[in-house]
Amino acid sequence: MNIIRLITSRLPSGLSVFLTVFSLLVTSELSGAQMYAGKVSDIPVTEAIARLEQIHSVKIFFDSDWFRDQSVGHDIVDQPLDAAIETIIAGRGMEAVRLHGNFIILPVERMAARTVAEPGGPAVVGNPYESGKYTRAAVRGRVTDRVTGEDLIGVIVHAEDIGIGTTTNSAGEYSLEMPVGDHRLTLSYVGYESDEVNIRLISPGELDLSLLEESQLIDEVTVFARRHDSNISMTQMSMIRLDSETLYRLPVSMGERDIIRNLTLLPGIQTVGEFGTGFHVRGGSADQNLILVEGVPLFNSSHLFGLTSVINPDLVTDVTLIKGGIPARYGERSSSVTDIRLGGSNNDEFRLNGGIGLLNSRLSLEAPLPVENGYMVVGGRSSYSNWLLNRLPDEDLMNSAARFYDITGIAFVPIDNNNNIRLFGYYSHDGFAFSESADYNYASLLGSLRWNRVISQRVLSSLLAGHSGYRYNVNGASPLNPSNSYSLESGISYSNLKWNMNFYHSPDNTFEAGLNAIHYIIEPGNLSPYGTGSTVEQLSIEPQKAVELAGYAAGDIKITNEISAEAGIRYTHYVRLGPGKIYSYQEDLPITGITVTDSTIYGNNEVMAGFGGLEPRLSIRYQFNPSASVKMSLSRINQYINVVSNNSLPTPADVWYLSNVYQPPMISDQVAAGFFKNLFDNNVEASLEVYYKRMKNIIEPRNNASILLNSALETDLTNAKGYSYGAELYIRRLTGMLNGWVSYTYSGSYRRTTSPFRSEQINSNSYFPAGFDRPHNLVLNANLQLSRRWRLGGTFSYNTGRPVTLPELSFIHDGKLLIYFSDRNKYRLPDYHRLDLSLSFDGSLRLTRSWKSSWTISVVNVYGRKNIYSTFYERTEPSESTNYQRYSLYSLYIIGRPLPTITYNFTF
Repeated sequence: MNIIRLITSRLPSGLSVFLTVFSLLVTSELSGAQMYAGKVSDIPVTEAIARLEQIHSVKIFFDSDWFRDQSVGHDIVDQPLDAAIETIIAGRGMEAVRLHGNFIILPVERMAARTVAEPGGPAVVGNPYESGKYTRAAVRGRVTDRVTGEDLIGVIVHAEDIGIGTTTNSAGEYSLEMPVGDHRLTLSYVGYESDEVNIRLISPGELDLSLLEESQLIDEVTVFARRHDSNISMTQMSMIRLDSETLYRLPVSMGERDIIRNLTLLPGIQTVGEFGTGFHVRGGSADQNLILVEGVPLFNSSHLFGLTSVINPDLVTDVTLIKGGIPARYGERSSSVTDIRLGGSNNDEFRLNGGIGLLNSRLSLEAPLPVENGYMVVGGRSSYSNWLLNRLPDEDLMNSAARFYDITGIAFVPIDNNNNIRLFGYYSHDGFAFSESADYNYASLLGSLRWNRVISQRVLSSLLAGHSGYRYNVNGASPLNPSNSYSLESGISYSNLKWNMNFYHSPDNTFEAGLNAIHYIIEPGNLSPYGTGSTVEQLSIEPQKAVELAGYAAGDIKITNEISAEAGIRYTHYVRLGPGKIYSYQEDLPITGITVTDSTIYGNNEVMAGFGGLEPRLSIRYQFNPSASVKMSLSRINQYINVVSNNSLPTPADVWYLSNVYQPPMISDQVAAGFFKNLFDNNVEASLEVYYKRMKNIIEPRNNASILLNSALETDLTNAKGYSYGAELYIRRLTGMLNGWVSYTYSGSYRRTTSPFRSEQINSNSYFPAGFDRPHNLVLNANLQLSRRWRLGGTFSYNTGRPVTLPELSFIHDGKLLIYFSDRNKYRLPDYHRLDLSLSFDGSLRLTRSWKSSWTISVVNVYGRKNIYSTFYERTEPSESTNYQRYSLYSLYIIGRPLPTITYNFTF
């Protein structure tokens, strides 16, 4: 708090005025809210539905106009889901329909048999308001396989009480005309369980039915409806949301669903190679992506240098990635934000989930807490991948070891009807020992506490305190020369406090505002001797410290039935704090070690540098009809923390670097536009988006830069500006036996330095492609439901090879062999392509069975493509294999042959 007071006292007048006006707006809104007619504990129906969706991980489809200015008791979120839905529709002329665990709410007059049989009661067909109007009516609908959704042809639908019947046609459709009243329909089909359905026919209507294959039990008739056109009607664009149903369908790789890795299969998102940590969004580097887990950022997103994601897939309930038109509540990173929410599938019973694979295993436990509607989830994973290294055709790798583990915990504790607490904790550790020369270890520690409060019927508040830490350590042993053995450590500590308020003026007009405070501490590197025989000198680079403050306000407004807009403004203020030393350099000369003229020493918490700026955000949508719309967005984001690396491949050892007097914050401006269209009754989503991004103050290492243990890092860095552009095509089929997506991206990302000094220039200040620039990116993903138990999945990826810098000339000078390298990123690696397949088999599908299991067999790189991960130039002993050269160019393949895995998954 002393740091916060210190920075607040030094805020510029502009921010002070903003905070003062913001506090007045909040006070005004709270005062107005208290005058609203209704109980303080009541909340709008739309907000209640949103909270039920989050708590129960379901989707509830409805039209917000039906519940305009209507409220329900806040304790509705504590009720079982079915009871909560009944409370919402009671007395409002609404009916609810269940669809694969989700709900559709419709007015009674529009239901026309879109209903479900209550336990012990008949399914009502027709409009209850038309009771007595008809003496005879037709019931029609479709019969499908409950698991696959496949239309069933030739199903016998028989009304026993009146002795009439029919069969489904080639589309699985049936139609029966009968007297109004109660009837019993019998459904029978070869290979499927027969079923009986009691109906109450009131007027002409539709009743869609489903059957289960033999050996399964059926305990309800499921009525189907189409999902809502949220991708068309919402203002937000450039957003990818993976809910619980979509997460279940994600491609399987290495035996489990990799949440982070699967994001790279979507348009505008790329990786640099086979594995590798991080990803790149719309021409931005990996450090420009904000990955939030329960509100706190991840600084390392993968285990074992990219083998698998650090997130346990069994605990993920929702993933949202935004790559354009980023809302004002998000900042910190300039390219994208990925918001990952964790939780369990229920809160009233114990449940055990897990999986046993060839490389790693996982286990999670869900359990209720001794407080009403409280629950907790604990999950962990551990690897045993050394056997894989022992089988690789490389002696050094055969003598290496790799390991990782992680543990995650979540707890939800309701306090009363208006308050609840959510706790989150996470720890992961990775270790990799390469032969006998080096032992790498890195660990992440995350935690957050979120307090949600209902202040009034229209005002909700959320306060989050979080921490994220990352540590990296390498022990470099030298068996032949123990005196050179060393230990190198580095790390980053991030603490934040977020306050957000939501104001619900009406279902079509919502507003939010908030404050955010972040405290950074970076330890660039500490070098120490390793082992008793080491003579390595102790060296410590002074830690970097800074505070970032932000305030924002935004509103989502429906202007007309066709036009909506989301506008916001965010102000950030950044202060670099001591202790530290700033070197002064001779003017009109490049910044180097020999042009130092003086230095200034700053004490603890003294201000060393300060920056700030406004970040406007705007998104606009025009909807032509229920199935088509166009959208555009623009945004600016300031980024005060970056990764410095002279390697185009992100690694856990990269150095984080805070903005200072020589490195101002990176500023990114993006404009995007898109056309969105749903086809075939919303079964297919299609979109085409284009974007242009302009960036300045990009950090680029100079040629031959020395990054590690550099106390004057500015002497090895240079500023650059850049731009990126692209077009993204995305077509996705949502339902049916065959579903999946096609994604194609054409893009470019270029940078150039601007210094007048040659030593600070790259490629003579000419534009060059970024190290992750890959113009063509194609992904084909398909999931085929072979039967009720067997599923086949496949993913084909194609990318243009990434840029590389290669040696062009070697010559002898003063008896030494010198290598002349090309311009930066002048050449490209060969194109990348790979096919992955997976086959899943579900065990018993009996609904009453407590133990459920499945098997997943996957093959990565089916046809053994040798995709080059990187190239390097290394001194070798002259031999026939190296054409008697002292230096040779080598290529590194991560996976050069098919890699099969098998995993057993279970739920109890």
